[in-house]
Amino acid sequence: MNSTSRKLSIASLVIGPISFILFIVVAVFAIMLLAAGSANEASADVAFNFGSLIGILVVGTAVLLGITEFILTIIAAVKTSHTTAKILSLVGLFVGFIFPILWILTFVGLIMIAVHNDDKY
Repeated sequence: MNSTSRKLSIASLVIGPISFILFIVVAVFAIMLLAAGSANEASADVAFNFGSLIGILVVGTAVLLGITEFILTIIAAVKTSHTTAKILSLVGLFVGFIFPILWILTFVGLIMIAVHNDDKY
């Protein structure tokens, strides 16, 4: 029988990298737009425009997936009975905003929650 915390942690492990990749795509195109605008104002011809529908959809999807992953991680950490996994998930999640390399702690905690497979109640 799969616990709720296991299901939530697996969903968060899937959504997290997708959100991260979309944020990287948005950042790359933002840098391209800034570089094209500063090089020559007349030749700022980049296919990805943040005012276009595709640009808004990519940014919106990245933000929604990031918020979803944040919420799923918190719920999975609260529901699990494994204390180490809970601490790693929450510390990695909140400190990861200051030091992004510490998001690895979140993934380690979520993997531990999925392996432990036991809810608190």
